[in-house]
Amino acid sequence: MERLTAYFNPKNYNLTLNINKKTRKCYATTIITGEPISKEVIKFHAKNLSITSVTINGNKADFSIEEDVIVIALEAILRQREQGVGRRDRCLKSKHKTSSRGRD
Repeated sequence: MERLTAYFNPKNYNLTLNINKKTRKCYATTIITGEPISKEVIKFHAKNLSITSVTINGNKADFSIEEDVIVIALEAILRQREQGVGRRDRCLKSKHKTSSRGRD
């Protein structure tokens, strides 16, 4: 398995959960603050997640899911950094859902 810390150095995680006991589904928003290491993409494990959106510093980010890994493009964010816009640490926010898939 690929070590995803080669792409991003997380410093803080903030997770908000909304659990629906009747449907056995969990909806969440995750905010991860840290520093990108790669200049091209950030990668995170995304097994059993249905990710609906990703924002970086309040701006929508392009992303794809490749074999249980979310791949987030950094081109626009790095362009902002080169222009001196925004903070050095990046705040990544994703909205996703998952289900218990029959677990008690």
